[in-house]
Amino acid sequence: MDRSVNRLELRGYVGRDPRVRELGDRKVINLSIATNEHYLDKEGKQCEITTWHKVEAWSGEKMPNFDSIKKGTLLAVTGKIRNNKYVNADNEEVKYNDVLAVRMEIEKPM
Repeated sequence: MDRSVNRLELRGYVGRDPRVRELGDRKVINLSIATNEHYLDKEGKQCEITTWHKVEAWSGEKMPNFDSIKKGTLLAVTGKIRNNKYVNADNEEVKYNDVLAVRMEIEKPM
């Protein structure tokens, strides 16, 4: 039987200082990471597309110290895509995707 896989790898820069909360004996961090894609358009001009990714991670052995992650930090993230939904103040269902990180590493820019 074929098995499906929900695995995602990102390498990008943190867009703003993350939100870190303590829940019991663990911490959870919410942050946004920007990834860039470069390509040539029809005229041969260099173009760039930036994509923002919402990431959530829980403290653990495969995580860095959350207090050391700031705006501009280069992160490598391994995780999975989650589909979420909630009901807003207008009683409308809002759907969104985010990444649940299972491993994060702080990298040094080249």
